[in-house]
Amino acid sequence: MSKFVLSALAACGLAVSSALAVPTTIIDTTTGSATADGTIGGSEYVGSSAGVNSGFGGVIGNGQTIGIDSSDTGLLNFGFNLGNTWNNAIVIFIDSVSGGFADTSGFTDSDDGLRRAISGIDGGGQRSTLTFASGFEADYAIAMNTGFAGIWQLANGTFHTYLTNAVFANPLVSSPEIELELSVIGVAQGASFDYVVTYISETGFRSDEFHGVAATTVTTGNPGWTDVVLEDGDFNTFTTIPEPGTIVLGLLGFGLLLIRRFRRE
Repeated sequence: MSKFVLSALAACGLAVSSALAVPTTIIDTTTGSATADGTIGGSEYVGSSAGVNSGFGGVIGNGQTIGIDSSDTGLLNFGFNLGNTWNNAIVIFIDSVSGGFADTSGFTDSDDGLRRAISGIDGGGQRSTLTFASGFEADYAIAMNTGFAGIWQLANGTFHTYLTNAVFANPLVSSPEIELELSVIGVAQGASFDYVVTYISETGFRSDEFHGVAATTVTTGNPGWTDVVLEDGDFNTFTTIPEPGTIVLGLLGFGLLLIRRFRRE
């Protein structure tokens, strides 16, 4: 479900993003975005989330961050500070438009490794159903391994719809980065979306490493081919930077409010 919230107030400095919280809300107040080059600078991303657990070696889990940023030209960037060599799939589920799926129980696409990771299945009867937090309904998935990063529109009982690949920088290093257009996942500039990240094998065997999920949600080790139920609020929220004209209008509106207030005083 989309939350079309203009961040003009954030651009005026009235909203501050929280970083390294689990889950976390991040508001983009910068017009530029990160650069997908496989090297993550200290302040390159406007905000980041922290991972939980380390069942698959702490690749995206404890102590590891995933940065997020957007640009006023409509780009979306993710940067991954990985804690170990990765040889499984990172899947980012995105809730950005109305409708969507409250869980992965109806996903049957097992056509390749990344599709199996999205569906949480091995293609032979084993499944790890992921039930999302209340109010989160997944519309899209970004899935990546060391060779490819793509975006799919989700579907029950059939193939997920492949949309496009993401720009993928240095997948074999400890700081891979991806870049895509916001419009691919149905997000207008200045709008918000929710997301949750899971680390899972391409046979659907799920680790306990997540982003956007509280440490108290998954506490018994790797779920494997068992179900995972996320708790209320288990997702990150990101508000993108508006188009330049929207920022200007927001600043003008804010200025007019200040003028009126001063006149009344």
